[in-house]
Amino acid sequence: MSSLTHKKIFSAQKAGVEMTFAVLNEAMDGLGKLVELNVQAGKSMLTENQEVLSTALSAKEPHQVFRQQATQIKPAIEKAQSYWRHVHGILASTLAGVTALAETRLKQLRAGSHGTAERAGEVTETDDSAAESSTGPTAVPAVLE
Repeated sequence: MSSLTHKKIFSAQKAGVEMTFAVLNEAMDGLGKLVELNVQAGKSMLTENQEVLSTALSAKEPHQVFRQQATQIKPAIEKAQSYWRHVHGILASTLAGVTALAETRLKQLRAGSHGTAERAGEVTETDDSAAESSTGPTAVPAVLE
């Protein structure tokens, strides 16, 4: 096996490892954004619940507590929808980043395979001319390493 083959294997492995880490970094960025969103949502929820509880405890009659609960339903739904829109945005941007990395890698692989095919054509032409110039038309071409 020639050093050229070893170099090809090494470079393919290196590219695979680099791609793996690029995808993992992109995923970790998305995960970090989700954690940040959840921390922000948790802090917001604590503050709002403290205010709701303070108001409920200061109510003088039970119907005031029920009225307060009824007024909290619509804002809670809107906040949940907003939260999930943010989650969707984070996931979509992370997926777009991973897709871009995959497309770049695919283009590199395609460019590499075209280059390999061209080099294989050159090697075949060289072998054919070498075989013809050697001992005659019955000469067996040398096997490439």
